[in-house]
Amino acid sequence: MNDCPRCGYNLTGLPEVYRCPECGIDYDPDTEVFTLQVGRPEYRNLRYGLILALLVCYMAIHAGLGPPYILLAPIGIGMLAEIYRLSRKCFESNFLILNQNGIRLDAPESGSRTFSWESVSKAKYGWLTGKFYVQGCDGTRLLACSHERLGSARLTRRCATAINRQISKRK
Repeated sequence: MNDCPRCGYNLTGLPEVYRCPECGIDYDPDTEVFTLQVGRPEYRNLRYGLILALLVCYMAIHAGLGPPYILLAPIGIGMLAEIYRLSRKCFESNFLILNQNGIRLDAPESGSRTFSWESVSKAKYGWLTGKFYVQGCDGTRLLACSHERLGSARLTRRCATAINRQISKRK
């Protein structure tokens, strides 16, 4: 492994099983990191709306509309910039890290949680319901959410598959 799977720090010269000096995750050759876009689902298309609104402002300015409309364009652009800034906060990246210690969920707003491989029995993604969960050995759900909260159905399916692959390696 040449680069840290989470932050991209160059790990050349460091042991194969170690801790990244940049971001602090423990890594080994089997470490997998998934960047999760955990945002509020209702903001998913906000950026496309911003692009469309900016395009409309641009067209209004270049269409030769009168002074009242031209004066409103900078105000509209300022409001759109603020909405964009706020939407970025709704899409802070979280990380699901699979390494020798277990499954670690790093979330800026709630800290990190780690589940050891000994406490995990399986991960499942239901394509029909869109639900993802990690089940403990005692049958409890250690982690549960919808695929929308993790970013996409494809990413959620990849996470479940990777977790189950790691579980089978360690048993």
